[in-house]
Amino acid sequence: MSALLTALLSVLLGSVGQFLLKIGVNRMGGVRYGGGEWAATVLKVAQQPAIIGGVVLFASSMMLWLGVLSRMDLSRAQPMIALSYAFVPVLSWAFLGETVGLARVAGIGLILVGVILAIR
Repeated sequence: MSALLTALLSVLLGSVGQFLLKIGVNRMGGVRYGGGEWAATVLKVAQQPAIIGGVVLFASSMMLWLGVLSRMDLSRAQPMIALSYAFVPVLSWAFLGETVGLARVAGIGLILVGVILAIR
C-alpha cells in the first residue's frame, strides 16, 4: 500500500476511534474526575466496549502512522492529519445526528483544498 493511502487509512482509523470514544462517553453519562470519582471512572471506562474499540483504533492508527513517517516526508504527511477535521463532522452528522451547518461545510471544503495543496 502506498504511503499516501496508508496515511489516509491512519487518519480514518483515528477519526473513527474518536467517534467511538464519543459514543462510549455518551453511554457512560459523561466523565467526572473530581473527588474520589477517579477510580470509579477508570473502571467504567474499562468496561465500555465503544471506548475500548476507540482506543484500539487509535493504537492501530498510530502503528500505521509510524509506517507513514518511515516512508514520507513529515512536511507532506502531517497536513493529512487535518483530514480528521473533515471525517469527524461527517461521522457525527451521519451517526450522532449532530448539526453541520453551511459554515462548517465550507470550512471542511477549505481543509480538503488545503490538504491537497500541502501534500503535492
